[in-house]
Amino acid sequence: MHTISTFLFGNEHATSKERIYAMIRAQFEGSPDIVLGERQMPVGMPASMQVTSGPFHFTVDYIDDLSMHESLAHAQSFAPRALPVEHLQCEVRTVFGDDPYADYGHIANVMQKLLLALPNAIVFDERQKRVVSDTTLQSTGA
Repeated sequence: MHTISTFLFGNEHATSKERIYAMIRAQFEGSPDIVLGERQMPVGMPASMQVTSGPFHFTVDYIDDLSMHESLAHAQSFAPRALPVEHLQCEVRTVFGDDPYADYGHIANVMQKLLLALPNAIVFDERQKRVVSDTTLQSTGA
């Protein structure tokens, strides 16, 4: 498994679950080898979006509860600068399934490019233990 946490800052409308999931659906809908669906979670937890191609899949969770602050604090411990905690709106956690022969790397790459292109976002790669993209600097002019 490979986890990427994308922390979104700023406008609630721009970072809504509906908007993020719609962007993902738009990216993958119409692909003949892709199935979009939901993965049911334990009672009381929202379903995850699931993107599947053959045996490969990844899930996307939209997190807007207190646990997003814990995740950001973890990312902060590896970040080269202080992260803008006070403006955090949500975390989009993407968990990629195992793909030992990189047969489905092209699908993971499409999703990663989508995450990296999000405005007002910090993308943290758990495997690399580093922030791989920070577009909050571009939006603040810092």
